[in-house]
Amino acid sequence: MTWEALAAISSAVGAITVVLSLLYVGFELRQHTAVARSEVFRNFRVEVADWQMAIALDQNLASLIDRTFHRGERRADLSYVEAVQMGTACLSLLNLYEACFLAGQEKVLQEKDVQSIVSSSRLWNIPFVVDSWALWRTELGEEFVEYFESMYPILKDVPRIKLIGGVISPSSQQTPVEEDFDDQPNKRKKWSRPK
Repeated sequence: MTWEALAAISSAVGAITVVLSLLYVGFELRQHTAVARSEVFRNFRVEVADWQMAIALDQNLASLIDRTFHRGERRADLSYVEAVQMGTACLSLLNLYEACFLAGQEKVLQEKDVQSIVSSSRLWNIPFVVDSWALWRTELGEEFVEYFESMYPILKDVPRIKLIGGVISPSSQQTPVEEDFDDQPNKRKKWSRPK
C-alpha cells in the first residue's frame, strides 16, 4: 500500500468521523432542547398550581378574584389594599407568562407553545386588568408587552403612563381618596384618577 492510498483512507475515515460526530451533536442538541422545553412547561405548571393554591388558601384573594373576574368589579371598586393584593397576584402571573415568552425568544419553546400559554386565560380581558394595565406594563419588558397586547387587543388602547425618575408622573397616577360609608368610623380608600 502506498502513502497516497493510506492518505486517502485516513481522509475518508476522518470525514466519516466528522459526519458521525455532527450527527451525534445534533441528536444530543435535540434531546437537550426537548428536555429544556419539558422543564419550562413543568416549571410553568408548578408555578401556576402554586398561584392557584395561594388563591384557594386565601379567602380574601379568592373573594377578590370572584369580585373582579366574575362580577366585573373595577380597580376603583376595591380598597387600596385590595387593589394591591389583586394587582400583585395578577402581576406575578404575568411574570410567569413573560418567562415563557422569553423561553420562546431563546427558542427553548416554540411559538405555538408560547401562544397556547399566553392566550389560555380569560382573566386578562376583565375591567380590573384593563384599569391596571398602564401600571403593570411598566413592570414588564417592552417586547413582551407588545406581544401580550397583540394577544389581548383590549389592552392596546390603555393610555401609557410616564415614569419620571422611577416614579409615576402625577398626571397619570391614580391616587387614593377617602370615601365615607354611611358615616362609619372605618373609612375605606378607593382609587380615582386625578382630574
